[in-house]
Amino acid sequence: MIEDLLRNNNIKVTRQRVEILKIINKLGFDSSIKNISNNVSDINQSTVYRILNKFYEDGLVEKVIGLNDEIIYVIIEEDKHFIRCLKCKKIEEVKTCAFDHNIENVNGFIIKRHSLIIDGICKKCQSNI
Repeated sequence: MIEDLLRNNNIKVTRQRVEILKIINKLGFDSSIKNISNNVSDINQSTVYRILNKFYEDGLVEKVIGLNDEIIYVIIEEDKHFIRCLKCKKIEEVKTCAFDHNIENVNGFIIKRHSLIIDGICKKCQSNI
């Protein structure tokens, strides 16, 4: 539930925050600022920006560069891995991870979760090389 996601990340639950998270969840890899703003009911764009920045700073969303170099916001509920085509900017989620989950800390950090973006060339773009 969206409200629990906010509470679990120590973020105050407000109608605007819940609505924006629901939109990000619904849009998936189409959740650019433009698309989020176009789907909110009565939230002005500066508030959308502030809320997205708060979500990012608090580790609730990840910023991924998508098509046309737009920033895409993706909810991080668990470890996430993405592969992005350097040519067409298509983004897909990768379900496997080589990261050792048994590592207790890295550089003195206690690991809570992680995200990873892999850049490559998709099959469609490979055929155009």
